[in-house]
Amino acid sequence: MKTVEQVELELNEKIPRSVVHERDGGGGRRLSYLPAHYVIYRLNTVFGSLGWSKEILELRLVENTTSKGTFPAYLAKVRLTINFNGEPVIKEA
Repeated sequence: MKTVEQVELELNEKIPRSVVHERDGGGGRRLSYLPAHYVIYRLNTVFGSLGWSKEILELRLVENTTSKGTFPAYLAKVRLTINFNGEPVIKEA
């Protein structure tokens, strides 16, 4: 079983710049994001494939207006549950 300190060290490891993607955010801005497959990989590495789960609480279609036009985008509220030493730890954002 991992200690809190071990988990914190693993979660605080630097994310390789090569996995960070960017997209147009409107108003001349660029938005950085992590692809879902990398987040899943990272959670599996730290907690094991059976040590975490996610739940989409809300998914809303919105418009993303950029200098190139208006495009569909989504806002999501997600709950992440981690099984840490037999106890659930829940975070929502």
